[in-house]
Amino acid sequence: AGYPSPIQPLVTITNPVNLAIFTNNSEPFSLPVIATASTNITSVEFFVDGVSIGNGAEDNGAYTNVWPDYYWNSPTNGVHILKAVATDGDGRKGESKHR
Repeated sequence: AGYPSPIQPLVTITNPVNLAIFTNNSEPFSLPVIATASTNITSVEFFVDGVSIGNGAEDNGAYTNVWPDYYWNSPTNGVHILKAVATDGDGRKGESKHR
C-alpha cells in the first residue's frame, strides 16, 4: 500500500506546432506551455538551441514566454530547437519534447 511515488513534472509546448516555419520578418510570438506535477510547479524555464531565454510568466497555471525578444531579436535563418523545463515544489524537473 502506501502513497504512489511522486513523478517529475510533465511539460508540453503548445505553440508553435512542431516543424513550424517562420521568417526573420516574423513578429515575436508567445511560447505557451502546459505544466503539471504531483506538487506545485515553481518555475518553467524556456530554452532556444540549448540557451536559456528566461523563465515564463505564470497566469492561472499556464506559463508563457515571448520569442524572439530583446535579448535575441534577430535569430538566424535555419532550424531552432525549443524546449521548456518545469521545476516542481520538491525540486523535480521535467522537460518538454523538443520542438
